[in-house]
Amino acid sequence: MTIRKMIIVGCVAFLFRLIFIFWGLSDWNLMPQNTMSIVYFCQGYGICAGYGYVSENWGEKPFHNLTELRKLVDQGLHVTPQTAPQFGEKAFFPEMLHPPGMALLVAAIHWVTGMRVDLYFEILGMLLDTTSACLFYWMVWKFFSERIAFMAGLIYALYPPLAFSTTLDRLSESYLPILILASLVFVLQSTRGSGRKVALWWLLAGLMVGISSYLRPDYLMVPVAYGFALWIYTRRFWRSMLAMITIQAVALTVLTPWAYRNHQLCGRWIFTSTSVGWTLFAGLGEYNNPWGYIGLDENIAVEAHKQGFYAPESPEADLYFRNRFRESIRSKPLGFLSSIVKRLPMAILAPQGFGYKNPYKTSRFTDTMRKGQDRYDVIFSRPLYIIKAYWEFLLMGAISVAGLLSSLVMLFFERRRFGLVFLLLSPHLYSIGVHLLTYYEPIYVLPSMFSFLIGLAYVLSREWRHRDASVVTC
Repeated sequence: MTIRKMIIVGCVAFLFRLIFIFWGLSDWNLMPQNTMSIVYFCQGYGICAGYGYVSENWGEKPFHNLTELRKLVDQGLHVTPQTAPQFGEKAFFPEMLHPPGMALLVAAIHWVTGMRVDLYFEILGMLLDTTSACLFYWMVWKFFSERIAFMAGLIYALYPPLAFSTTLDRLSESYLPILILASLVFVLQSTRGSGRKVALWWLLAGLMVGISSYLRPDYLMVPVAYGFALWIYTRRFWRSMLAMITIQAVALTVLTPWAYRNHQLCGRWIFTSTSVGWTLFAGLGEYNNPWGYIGLDENIAVEAHKQGFYAPESPEADLYFRNRFRESIRSKPLGFLSSIVKRLPMAILAPQGFGYKNPYKTSRFTDTMRKGQDRYDVIFSRPLYIIKAYWEFLLMGAISVAGLLSSLVMLFFERRRFGLVFLLLSPHLYSIGVHLLTYYEPIYVLPSMFSFLIGLAYVLSREWRHRDASVVTC
């Protein structure tokens, strides 16, 4: 019975994501490809061309040469060092803004196929996230019940933001759900093993975290959350701390080649990216603030150029913006606290989109930021416009809120298994907490959204009426 229901969940997930791929082919009311996704593709083709993992100067025509290379691929060019156009030595500079995972994946697919990689990316994402839905079902069944597992699997399979992200969005977040979910599964499995098997589960969890950080390093420190959640669950402090240290050490070891490459280029061991300072500083300007900052990329770039840096993601600019962040907090600490408070409603609502091009949307929040208005200014001054222009985001936000409230219900009714529930929620709580302190976009927490979907499934399946009186133990 369990296998049959897992197959059903997998089929539903596969077909739902296939619908999104056909939607992409039709291009009906679909948002255009994300700029960051285009950058990944350009850089991947650049690797195939022999340029290395590079970027281009910010200016009137950012990524001009790499964009031209991408256009050639779209026209049928199989990029190799022999077929690609050659540019001057100063045309590029080494990329350190993002880890190279997405660009390497683009390069690998193009090297194998010799074609543009868009559709291949969508198919790969569909297959990986279908696997995620099945793994998610298995995890919930293993540690809760078949009833809640089936409901949770179907909710995951039919959650539009996940289906869109893992197929048409083609961003680094697209491939994180299966890696974060797998890391959690391995951590959970370690609580049921002994001896060398426990160490093996920890090593595998660290491997998943490390690989995910090559795509986007947001979850690099999630082993800390795992460690404390394990302590609450198992009540074995030193073993939980050893698990945390081991998983974290493995993740960092996986990232060592990237960090070493950056050290060779700039003299710093950079395991994540040079966007840390940029992100921290931009977070201060995400909403109206006492410093008068506007946290738009274009403003950050202008500030970097004023200071003589070739780009806002340069290693020197990274240190500069980190210092600006620290100085700003020292000067007005309440301003930093205010920025966290203003992010909190967005973190709770988490209005994630699914690619629909809403015809009522005539402007974006970035446009109003240029005029000195943050999200709250627009929401309170034009509430009817917000409802019409962002109804799909608000609908997904309602699901997020329902997931949060349902998780609280689950914590109450399963208080005898509080540690287990907290461990299941830990990756998502970690992600929300990290981005509350820095810079928040709803898509950043999407990879761990499955945690709240468990709570939603618990309530919808009325699990508290059917739960076993026994307690899951380690």
